[in-house]
Amino acid sequence: MNATHRKYRIKSKSRLTAFIMMTAALLMLLCGFAFGGFAADGAEIDEYIQVTVSYGDTLWDLAREYMPSDMDLREAVYILADVNDVSADYLEAGMVLNVPTHI
Repeated sequence: MNATHRKYRIKSKSRLTAFIMMTAALLMLLCGFAFGGFAADGAEIDEYIQVTVSYGDTLWDLAREYMPSDMDLREAVYILADVNDVSADYLEAGMVLNVPTHI
């Protein structure tokens, strides 16, 4: 059997370049989400302090105390909940939470 060889032509270099760029951007985005390390606003978090939860503490209290004062409190609570994989309404005394130091 003879293998037929087809020759392909690139009709539009700009469309090919756009396709390659979009594919590369999508792959980088997927790798970033797959390997974690992104905060709610997309900033990478690499340093934490550990805080032990006391009786009566809430994520709101901890966010107010340890997160930057210029950050929206709702965003700070979301970041704390996301980083520690906890719900804002479920904390127990003695839990150790990671609080990002650079956001």
